[in-house]
Amino acid sequence: MRAQLLRDMLAAIEEHRHATGADRDYWRGIALDQIREFRRRYLIPERAAFEAAVERNRQHRRAA
Repeated sequence: MRAQLLRDMLAAIEEHRHATGADRDYWRGIALDQIREFRRRYLIPERAAFEAAVERNRQHRRAA
């Protein structure tokens, strides 16, 4: 699922880059929606999990 969403996001960005006129605005909207979706589903939770792991590691080191 993550790979598919990433491919869709990159494809929308590529379409936006090659579009002209009104099509450019259309693809810009789609690309921005895809970026927001990818961030919401994957980047934000992954970062939160990483930061939690770092904090657990710090607490473990302090306790030792």
